[in-house]
Amino acid sequence: MIYLFYTSFYQQLQATQLELVLQQLPFAAQEKIIRFKNWQDAQRSLLGNMLLLKGLQLIGAHTYSLADMKYTNYKKPYFGEEVSFNISHSGAYVVCALSTTCEVGVDIEEVKGIDLRDMQSHFSVQEWSDIMQAKDSIRTFYQHWTQKEAFLKAIGLGLSYSPEKVNFAANTITWGDKKWYCKEVLLDPAYCCHVVTTAQSSELVVEQIYFS
Repeated sequence: MIYLFYTSFYQQLQATQLELVLQQLPFAAQEKIIRFKNWQDAQRSLLGNMLLLKGLQLIGAHTYSLADMKYTNYKKPYFGEEVSFNISHSGAYVVCALSTTCEVGVDIEEVKGIDLRDMQSHFSVQEWSDIMQAKDSIRTFYQHWTQKEAFLKAIGLGLSYSPEKVNFAANTITWGDKKWYCKEVLLDPAYCCHVVTTAQSSELVVEQIYFS
């Protein structure tokens, strides 16, 4: 089973609220959040950590804490083989994908105006044709983009790997000896979100989390 926990925010936390929440995190995570100059970025990072902690509790992975987190050479955070997770945020939304049965990746992007000409090099000829011929080229661009980024985050490479080399066919892609499957998640009409997983038929449970 795959879980997608999400939350949203529309205003800045008060200093006292922020301090209370920060105290629940390891010192290293607190330092990272405090270093953000933009309060929105700091709050997204904070909520990502809180979603992960809450998600671990909800799926029964109580033995893990943020202090146990390790990092690959490409800076992908992980705990171990028993649980897979991935966090993404954009605009007012923060999402966290979790599973104890398969590998996962997630990406969410706010659908905003963009000069598509600057992005053509990141897509295959067929993908670019799909985008240009679509009724809504901007949304189609973000649909393709969130697929690519969710996959690249799942395998731990991020945008260090060329996105144009990542091409889904019928929402699947093969990487090495693994096949990955992509699912679109409709959280908000103003956003695009995709989850990728190594389990084709695994159920996806989507749950909104509220932090008071």
